[in-house]
Amino acid sequence: MHLTSALVAATLAGLAVAKLVSVDVSNDKGALLFDPNDIVASVGDVVQFTFYPMNHSVVQSDFATPCVPSNGGFFSGFHAVAAGTSDDDAPKFFIEVVDTKPIWFYCAQAGHCKAGMVGVINKPSDPTKDLDAFKKLAANVTLGAAAPTVVGAGSLSVTGSATSLTASGAATANATSSAGASSTTSAGSRTASSSSSSSTGAAQTHSPKAQIVMGAGALALAILA
Repeated sequence: MHLTSALVAATLAGLAVAKLVSVDVSNDKGALLFDPNDIVASVGDVVQFTFYPMNHSVVQSDFATPCVPSNGGFFSGFHAVAAGTSDDDAPKFFIEVVDTKPIWFYCAQAGHCKAGMVGVINKPSDPTKDLDAFKKLAANVTLGAAAPTVVGAGSLSVTGSATSLTASGAATANATSSAGASSTTSAGSRTASSSSSSSTGAAQTHSPKAQIVMGAGALALAILA
């Protein structure tokens, strides 16, 4: 059964959850951007990341350490999307906003974070910690962007199937780097393989977690404790 934005939105409406917030990961020209990249969401909203060409990911970070995964944060995995892929067939990654704390994120593909492919959900009121400041920090990183070793803390829909990612699959800060990494399924979670590694660590952070499960013709949404 295919997981679509319309189905998710309809289910959220039925469950009286606030709304579905859509974010494009790149565009049909392969631009290095999230659109929108400065997002306002309420507690209970579900953020949907839809992947476009070429090969991108979404990784939760911390403001002080852009391009480095947050310990326990979310990671979508890398998704190579061919030109001309329809919106319905594009991979999608979902998280639920569980509080109003800022959620910083980036693409871990080589060079993308440093080039400004970053974003934030619910930026702080402090003007010194806005998206522009985060971009400047990212532009000054000396190491390549890192990706966690495990895909998790969200829900992934790829080529018509929904994969639930549990809290046990949350991203860790013992990171492996990006370029062209692939994902495989193992013991109920998805793991990412890559060619190089980084020893950079990160402080523990809050993690928005959601599980979207297909079953019996219906879509169920449950918060993971």
